[in-house]
Amino acid sequence: MNAFHPKPPSDLNPLAAEVLQGLTGQPAAAEIIIGGGVALQHYCPYRGTRDLDVWWQVAAREETERLLEEVLRTVARKHGLAHGRRAFGDTQSYELLDGGRKVFAVQIALRTVALDPPLPSAWPPVGLETLRDNLGAKMNALVGRGAPRDFTDVFEVCARGLATPNDCWESWHQKNPDQNVSEGRARVLHNLEQIELRRPLAGIETAAERDRAARVRHWVRAGLCHGGDA
Repeated sequence: MNAFHPKPPSDLNPLAAEVLQGLTGQPAAAEIIIGGGVALQHYCPYRGTRDLDVWWQVAAREETERLLEEVLRTVARKHGLAHGRRAFGDTQSYELLDGGRKVFAVQIALRTVALDPPLPSAWPPVGLETLRDNLGAKMNALVGRGAPRDFTDVFEVCARGLATPNDCWESWHQKNPDQNVSEGRARVLHNLEQIELRRPLAGIETAAERDRAARVRHWVRAGLCHGGDA
């Protein structure tokens, strides 16, 4: 995978920016590593993202949980919003609400496998996951849920020369050493077929969107899922 120096996103969600600024300089924030779409923006800034997905450095800590609640409370008060917290699976979601509707969330979960130590972020002591870790997590999502943005995220990383299909599968296999890459490819193709059934090219309204979808779908079949095991 090509070396690439991360840059803080120029179009970071203002609420995410306020939360990260509130964590800056707080020792308990050293337990937090930026991941998900915000981390991807540091390497491949092709789309924005609303929420802030983060990982625990090692394990959940009460001191850090209290800090997150305090920072969310402060940001909520500033914008006249409510705040709340809920759990789904092993993820804790700290949310800002407007009339009961979620407008922003910090979602934090445990990482089962980390490939690299985190990098320093623009909001120390908060860390930033590496592109390899981010890509491995994105490949987990692509093999698992296969949402449209998972396909476009991996496509954009490779189209910009930041990684190759082999890099994608190597990072996935390192996070899932007991799983077979051929089976992973088959699940990605199945997820793609489900998207195509729900949204065939002929049903996409604009020519630009159709062309983009066609390019991504062709690349997944001919590039990402073509070949033997990594």
